[in-house]
Amino acid sequence: MKRFGLAIFFIAWSGVALAQFFPFPGPGRSGSGGAAYVGPGDIATFTLWGGVRAYSAATAGTKAIELCDSAGANCADVSTNASTGALNAPGTRGADNCNVVSTCKVRTVYDKVGTNNFVQATAGTMPTLTVNALNSAYGITFSGSNEMPGSANLAATGQPASVSIVAKRTGNTTAFNAVFSADGSGNIQVGFSNAANNALIYAGTVVSVTGVNDNAFHAINTALAGASTIYNIDSATGTVSAGVNGPIGSSLPLLGSAFALSNPFAGVFMEAGFIATTGISAGVASSLNTNQHAAYGGW
Repeated sequence: MKRFGLAIFFIAWSGVALAQFFPFPGPGRSGSGGAAYVGPGDIATFTLWGGVRAYSAATAGTKAIELCDSAGANCADVSTNASTGALNAPGTRGADNCNVVSTCKVRTVYDKVGTNNFVQATAGTMPTLTVNALNSAYGITFSGSNEMPGSANLAATGQPASVSIVAKRTGNTTAFNAVFSADGSGNIQVGFSNAANNALIYAGTVVSVTGVNDNAFHAINTALAGASTIYNIDSATGTVSAGVNGPIGSSLPLLGSAFALSNPFAGVFMEAGFIATTGISAGVASSLNTNQHAAYGGW
């Protein structure tokens, strides 16, 4: 019995000692390799960013969206997971179990860099939270009438500027679909073009990138710099001439449209970010693309 007791003590002590060298997973670590969460804000410094996951390791565990019931009432914030960065299960709003139904409405997408939140206060035109939109991740569905204006105009600036989005188009496939417009007057738009299976990059000149299938998610990262505009779309790269518009005018940035719904987005949104005065390098665009694909299950 004494020997047995000593053996237990030795095993327990060994476990404590070994833990100093081989720590078990904790917050910010995964069980498979201990890797901490990495968000887009850990790769580049954005001027404005919002989405259904954490912007960075430092913001994991903070609010991402404001969610309401299907009537657009009974609203409360939903945070991201402090360890994984994914959007937490939202729970119920009023009589709606938003964990399992895709009718709960998104009132606010929070700007995780500053305070320029995207808000749609009218219940009838709020987008909806979609359950299991992409490999179990929640997404936000826009029907073509759900634009979300920013809370304030961004400071005036010109090119270079950069835009990063993850989204898929499910409708309006023969119309322009602006997932993100840095200026609601349409100076810069990134999304999907007025032909099926085409992405859109616009800063005065329409650029349609072919082979970007509708009804599928895409990571679109672009650095707008006139004739030297670069893009990385799901690792496909190119240099195009997208025009010389300055991205900022006198109107608000928008999610889901440009020109007051004349270029509406019909599809599912995951994240969007804007970087003023900086054209991200091809390497940063590639890193963002890799991060975005990994964040939603490697689609």
